[in-house]
Amino acid sequence: MNNSTHPLAAAFADALEQATTGKGRDRHDPTGDTPWSAQPISQITRTHGVGFPMGQAEKKLRESGVHLSCGENRKAIAELLGAMVYAAHAVNVLEGRDKTSVVETSGCAEPEPVIRDNSFEDGMQHALRLVLDQKEKAGDNGQFKANASHIAYAIEQDLRSRKLKRTR
Repeated sequence: MNNSTHPLAAAFADALEQATTGKGRDRHDPTGDTPWSAQPISQITRTHGVGFPMGQAEKKLRESGVHLSCGENRKAIAELLGAMVYAAHAVNVLEGRDKTSVVETSGCAEPEPVIRDNSFEDGMQHALRLVLDQKEKAGDNGQFKANASHIAYAIEQDLRSRKLKRTR
């Protein structure tokens, strides 16, 4: 079977289109000249490892389920396409195709991506710091502060539950 006629080809093409001309470009490369390595997906992966795009893919899948349960199929599809992009980025890092996201080398000719057991928790700690920082900067915006408090609480609860699971 030819790749272009494979039943999955259209979905992969849609995911790539979303990343390069749709929502991804609108958010992270509005001028069309920001290299992939300078966009948040690569920058944050360099900092926190391959757990970042894997966690983002999981988050997008969960959000898709929420949209489906509300009958919002278009929004669910958009989240699924985003999950595909994050998953593809993780594959590229693991396969060594994305040299920009490699944070350490083994001293060999080919760098190897770093995979840390706690990379997801590191990412969550980073997200918590960002949310709390934005909450501080919100000034008199009461609704934003309330939302930031709820997000921070949810992240803290998730981190606590993960620590408990590891100590059992």
